[in-house]
Amino acid sequence: MRRTLPLLPLLILAACDDGGGAIVDAATIDTPMNDCGCVADTPEPTVTVQVLDSAGPLAGVPVYFLDVDGVQLAVASTDTFGQAHAPMPTGGSVTAVMADTGFGDRLATALGVQPGDTIYVRARGGGTDKLIDLTVPADGAHGHYMVDTPCGSADVLTEVGTTATFQVQLFGCGATTDFKVSADNGDGGTVSTFIATNVPIADAAAVTLTGTYAADVDVAQSYSNLPASVSFVSGERALIGSRGAMWTTSIGLDVVGGAATGTLAVPVVGATGPTLVATTRVNRNLGPSESLLFAHPADGDYALDATGALLPSFTTNAQFDIASNTLAWTEDATGATPDLSFASLQVNRSLLKRSWTWDVVAPHAATELVLPMLPGAAADFNPVATDDVFVNDHLTAAVPGGYAVGRSYAHLATSFEHFASVLTGQLVIERQYIPSKRR
Repeated sequence: MRRTLPLLPLLILAACDDGGGAIVDAATIDTPMNDCGCVADTPEPTVTVQVLDSAGPLAGVPVYFLDVDGVQLAVASTDTFGQAHAPMPTGGSVTAVMADTGFGDRLATALGVQPGDTIYVRARGGGTDKLIDLTVPADGAHGHYMVDTPCGSADVLTEVGTTATFQVQLFGCGATTDFKVSADNGDGGTVSTFIATNVPIADAAAVTLTGTYAADVDVAQSYSNLPASVSFVSGERALIGSRGAMWTTSIGLDVVGGAATGTLAVPVVGATGPTLVATTRVNRNLGPSESLLFAHPADGDYALDATGALLPSFTTNAQFDIASNTLAWTEDATGATPDLSFASLQVNRSLLKRSWTWDVVAPHAATELVLPMLPGAAADFNPVATDDVFVNDHLTAAVPGGYAVGRSYAHLATSFEHFASVLTGQLVIERQYIPSKRR
């Protein structure tokens, strides 16, 4: 068993029907009201950017609205709802500039926006570290308890009793979180689990969970028609709550004749519980990239027919050219058509001992991605010849709902699995291998 780390700069998501895969969390994403208490109408040509952190909407974030030629249309700071608005024609870009003294500033850009769009962005932080005294019901004679949340975990061996109480350290949590509590005897035997969602928490608080343990079940993960170059495949299941990934388990399978099958033990989540997302990792041995496929719902057995599903593999690593502000790469000529390209760049300005990240999502129209030249107070973030620019992440994706969904939510979810958990259909990604992260 291993934990999932955040992969995309992503937040709290819940599904609604909007072009096949929209993502909205009514508890977190607020809508402005007019004086009568009604929802305020936004003019159709307007583009909205909403910035949120773990605590909710984030005010005071400057957002730059540029047209397709890079001309500034407006700059506005987010309000108490975390929103900034500006009228925009088709095809421009928006960039939110988020100050962060702990990790360095971060910019989030969406290219190719359309009038009426809402672009959601997650900022780092907002939550706080908390040490809680957690009490859970005992599970018979079991004395080994494993607790998983989106913001921390614990593995405790304790005495058998009617309840079990122990401390759990949580990192960057908001005022509520979700818990997965599992129990066994620490001997590799049967594991039983219960899940508690939307639990209020506070630092130094005593938190008592109630629930009924149910034995974990085996589910099959099977594959067919994998490419001939594939000799090994990784199958995973991730438990995704409303606040992101809580837990993952995986199995490695040898591929024979394009097929493989294995089983994974997973908790019983039920109709109203968190989501179990099925993940497949495939190395086609064609270039410096990995294929990932995510499916939901996948609470039972999962079968993937890979025929026509994979995107073109990368044949060269993406390189950033400062003179043209362009990230460029090459791809194999075969594969399904991606909807978007995403990159996370780290810019180091050594002379001033400054560093920032710039995340950008764009329609996949070519094997290059051009960053906008930011104006005014943000111009200092444009890379210059003396900077060092590193590629921290680079991928292409086919998204249910297409780029309309991709540009709105690529900067919001906490992981690929989190994004997939609220989409109807299959999320497919081709991701560049990054040998080492710059931070």
